[in-house]
Amino acid sequence: MGAPLVSQISQVAGLPSSVRVGRVVQDNPLIVSVQGVNYNASSVGVVEPGIPPVGEPVVLLGQAGLSGGDPASWVALGSVRPTTDEAAQLRSNAQDALVSFTSLVYISGIFLCSTAFVAPANGRMMVHWRTGLNITGGAPEQALASWEIREGTTLGVGTVVPAYASADTRCISTSVATTMRFGASSPVFGLVGGASYNITMTHRTTNAAAAADFINREIIIVPAP
Repeated sequence: MGAPLVSQISQVAGLPSSVRVGRVVQDNPLIVSVQGVNYNASSVGVVEPGIPPVGEPVVLLGQAGLSGGDPASWVALGSVRPTTDEAAQLRSNAQDALVSFTSLVYISGIFLCSTAFVAPANGRMMVHWRTGLNITGGAPEQALASWEIREGTTLGVGTVVPAYASADTRCISTSVATTMRFGASSPVFGLVGGASYNITMTHRTTNAAAAADFINREIIIVPAP
């Protein structure tokens, strides 16, 4: 869309020249695609170019009849907000460095393996995590890796969601001194749709006198049906 057309729209609709063009992909309820991201019609407003985060409005422009025709027929139709399902796409974080812990309780450490995300409308996610891990003190020591979900977008910070605190019942572990690599998946239910959270891998050992080592850690969270 060229500058002359933007100027025309601005003059007719009273809009600034910084606008985005949306494509209607569903009429009822109205859903619009902007640069490949779907939005639900829910508000009126104007924003600068770019894909806004969930809850931020974006201008929707469409042609008369929504079916093409003379470019000069583009008019401002209103604005829309991203759906939480579209905002909550796959989020992941990988840390390859070796980290060691002697804590008997789960901790995240300084080098976080963590990512922030927005819960989809249904509050359901799937977590996938992996790590290489080993022990240095010998039996009966174990190295255990779990994860926790906290409220807010600051990684490793915020109120822990009680149902998703670190737990031995949801961990991968080893009791051998040779590095073993494991991965696991776990469902998450009951999050608040559209709310912001962060998920962080946590670690512990069963022998405070000897370290549990972890390497090549990765955590992934993605919306689930």
